[in-house]
Amino acid sequence: MSGATVEGKLLASVERWNLALGAALVAVAALIRPTRTVVVGVAVGAALACLNFRVLRWLVERIAVAGAKGAFLALLFVKMALLLGAVWLILRLLPDAVVPFLAGFSVFLISTFIAAIRASLAQARTQGGAGHPTG
Repeated sequence: MSGATVEGKLLASVERWNLALGAALVAVAALIRPTRTVVVGVAVGAALACLNFRVLRWLVERIAVAGAKGAFLALLFVKMALLLGAVWLILRLLPDAVVPFLAGFSVFLISTFIAAIRASLAQARTQGGAGHPTG
């Protein structure tokens, strides 16, 4: 899948929003609640969300063009197991930062929503509102 496809552009947009919103969330956490537990929790959660999405994007792009999808699907399961292991380890090492970690990790949900809305609006603009009732 090339970056020029609609799907490739959407995935790249989500990844950019992940990074931007993750950095913004860490900055807001540092301003509002400048404790080590909160800032580190948010930062670790956002970093893991960004890393997870980057790996997921790479795997999805490879699965889309691969003839042997089984190997890449197996890698997808390995990625999920590693993610679950990383979350478990982080929560064991930062037991007081569960809520900040989850706030940081949730950045990908907001990023996906924003990127999808922007892509839908861009598509509607290029189609000139075709298919929409006019009054």
